[in-house]
Amino acid sequence: MLSLSSSLKYTANLIGQRIYFLGSDNFTKFFYLDVSYLFDAINPPFIYLPTKIPNESWSITSIGGFNHTTIFLFGGTNNSYYAIDTNKLDEYNYNYNNVSTVDTINLENFPELRRIGASSVVNPLGQIFIFGGYSIKDNDAFTWYNDTIILDIIDTIKLSWTIYTDAPILRSGHTATLMDDGRILYIGGFDSSFNYVPMDQISIFDTNTSSWNLLTADGSVPSSRSEHSAVLVMQNAEIIIYGGLRQDSTLPPTPTLAVLTYGKTFTWITQIVNGNRPPILHSHNAILVGDLMIVALGNKTESQQILNESDLNIYVLNTTNFTWITTFTPPSLYSNITNIPPDNNSPNVAFIFILSFIGLIILVVFLLVTIICLYRCRRKRKVGIATSN
Repeated sequence: MLSLSSSLKYTANLIGQRIYFLGSDNFTKFFYLDVSYLFDAINPPFIYLPTKIPNESWSITSIGGFNHTTIFLFGGTNNSYYAIDTNKLDEYNYNYNNVSTVDTINLENFPELRRIGASSVVNPLGQIFIFGGYSIKDNDAFTWYNDTIILDIIDTIKLSWTIYTDAPILRSGHTATLMDDGRILYIGGFDSSFNYVPMDQISIFDTNTSSWNLLTADGSVPSSRSEHSAVLVMQNAEIIIYGGLRQDSTLPPTPTLAVLTYGKTFTWITQIVNGNRPPILHSHNAILVGDLMIVALGNKTESQQILNESDLNIYVLNTTNFTWITTFTPPSLYSNITNIPPDNNSPNVAFIFILSFIGLIILVVFLLVTIICLYRCRRKRKVGIATSN
């Protein structure tokens, strides 16, 4: 079982061109990383904010509110690692220049939120889907949850929620990935007996029908793990899994990076990765910015001797060629030509159109002048012949 006191756990959320980090044991700092600038990944330019935040760790956060500029923090523990203040949300508002604490929302008759190892995703409609996790009471008793809580968080004044309790597997320490078709994939983690869930057993919640099913993936199935990360790369129809903990916590899971391809079937593949690989991490964050996956702020899992040693660095993976790189280049500074659709209103097209139009006018004028000249020459010739006669 993971020792919370010897590791850190931040949350990370991308708003605009900034990744906001908060949380962790004994850390109450709130800071962000601006991804609109080129920077050296070895020395990331974190900007710290004066906003006061709760001393909480192992929380989960989601973006919501008007224009999706509000961070909602829920779940987690304080320094005692017990679940307290069960029915509240902490709300932070973002206005491009600073982040301020707006409110703590107390929710009556709401299911318990102070849980560890839960997950959350938010859909384009502003609904937050919270699943799983567990809590520890003062008597050290564990309470496990297999409920799915759907929060309609666009307007906190009219906050509403729905609960579904028929998940196929109790999970904690898993990842949640929202697909473009509205399905949420829950991968990895462990159950209420602390047995790790096989990576080919993927629980799926369909947000369109509010129904669960269990899918079995094929291929080169990676070893079971918890506290890993997952990012969705839609243009490649892939989910990239990185890092995590094995059940015995003595060695890292293998392979460190695995790819789940999706379509008609779900298949695990072992991806060859180039570049200088970073330390193997658990309880870290991974966020996709353009084609670059940013891995940040975790705990090392290289061996038992350095297990849970904190790592406050960031690492960048180019997902187009699966190469670890040391310089982050924002998407605005490079272009992937194959992914850029033609723009009929672009300056180049307009310029070509204007030149073509001018050329056509010149051609018409030239033809008219030529015809007039030929006509006059022919007329003069006829007049000359008539005079000589």
